Amino acid sequence: MSALHSTNERLKRHHRHRRISLLITVSFGAFLLVVVWVDAVKGVRDVYQLQSQQQHVTDGPNDHSDVLRERRDANSIDGVVEILMDLAQKAPSDLWNVFGMDASSSSDHGVDPFQLQALEKGECPWSSTDELPHWLPLRPLNSQSLSETYKSTNQSPDSKRNEKVHKEESAYDPSNHVIVWYEHISKSGGTTFCALAKRNMLPSSVPKYHCMPSKGEKRDGRVGTWGNDELMEYSRSNQHNIVANEWDSFPIDKLQFSGRGDDTADEIDGPRLLFVTTLRDPADRLLSSYTFFAITTKNEQHSEPFGDWVKRLSRGATKLAQYNVGRLNHITWRYSGGELPPLPTKEDEQSKRGREVLKCQFPPPVTDESIWKPLFEQTVRTLSQFDLVLPTEYMTKNEGREALRELLGWEQYDFSQRKRRDSVEGERTTSYALTAGQVKNSNARDYLGEDEYRALWEANWLDNIIVEWSRAVLLTRLHCKKIDGMRQR
Repeated sequence: MSALHSTNERLKRHHRHRRISLLITVSFGAFLLVVVWVDAVKGVRDVYQLQSQQQHVTDGPNDHSDVLRERRDANSIDGVVEILMDLAQKAPSDLWNVFGMDASSSSDHGVDPFQLQALEKGECPWSSTDELPHWLPLRPLNSQSLSETYKSTNQSPDSKRNEKVHKEESAYDPSNHVIVWYEHISKSGGTTFCALAKRNMLPSSVPKYHCMPSKGEKRDGRVGTWGNDELMEYSRSNQHNIVANEWDSFPIDKLQFSGRGDDTADEIDGPRLLFVTTLRDPADRLLSSYTFFAITTKNEQHSEPFGDWVKRLSRGATKLAQYNVGRLNHITWRYSGGELPPLPTKEDEQSKRGREVLKCQFPPPVTDESIWKPLFEQTVRTLSQFDLVLPTEYMTKNEGREALRELLGWEQYDFSQRKRRDSVEGERTTSYALTAGQVKNSNARDYLGEDEYRALWEANWLDNIIVEWSRAVLLTRLHCKKIDGMRQR
């Protein structure tokens, strides 16, 4: 009996082990079937999405689906930020060499990170969209459609009949009202740009005082400080087709008027905005500000040296400081929301960059990366969403005229105001409108000694990157139209 009982126990254990083994095998097989099924479902979904996207690409109005456009937008601006940030993190003394600033010839571009040597000759260095550099952002969202709407509604001032018809027949339609928002950096071609606007638009479409909208009794209502509701109300009551913001930082939320800005921003139910700005060499702009505000207009004591004047404005020791005309890295300050401090902290002053600049007559820049890096990134992202960033040296030359003609349809470039005539051998004579006084030399490299100029250049290292980049973007869009046009929205 004992032997029989032992045998039965062994048989029970054997059957139990077999059942467990069978259960494990069945469970593993079921798991594999689930994995295969999930992969198959994902594959079908991906194929469906791809077919759907391709259908949108084929049938969509701009040959791009919203999904693909959003992905390309994000990748494009992120790529621009990455490349420009790599340059900004170089020591300014190294950046000086990257841009070939020691060269005796202006045609030497150093490492030439933006291919300006070829672009300035009117050549396109790339032959396909795949070769286009990552620093070239896509055209801003809605830029082409807003441009076409503006050009179809804007009227030339050549005929008084046009003005009469405009007053009698124009009815406010926010969806069809496109305003040029001109971001005017002082001493960067703003007077000339406004003169062009007056030459190419009806007088009733342009604010009378330097294209800046009024507010109450103030000729300049400081439109850069207005909320969105205030701008919408102004557009309904005045129907101006251009406004200019000169003294305040760019209000980034205004990008929402064109459906741009952050990912969650919705297009505002109001006028649509085309964003234009003009950028000038940072050192030349500072010198021009000094000669205008400290000497020509005699608002400041003009006996002080250039560097002392810049330092005094940086410390806020004059009422002129509130207009931000003497800031280092002004472009970065303006297009990042006005957050860049005018002077570094004491600790930042003692950094390597700070000590180098303290040796010269100019104030040291903010070199703390925790401060300037996010602001520089925001500047790049903001300007990537502008419809036109125009370097001042091209404004009334063929390149600038072509860019303004494409975006705004402007054809007239002669002024009734006083003109500055600049003749350059081998180039056409160009004109610039003057606000006051006589033409003065604003070439900082000629005005300053080489060491002082280099110190000022290095102190403005962030803005110098932005200006070089803006030149390259403009020329690439002009000289590489065929391949750049294939990647537009």
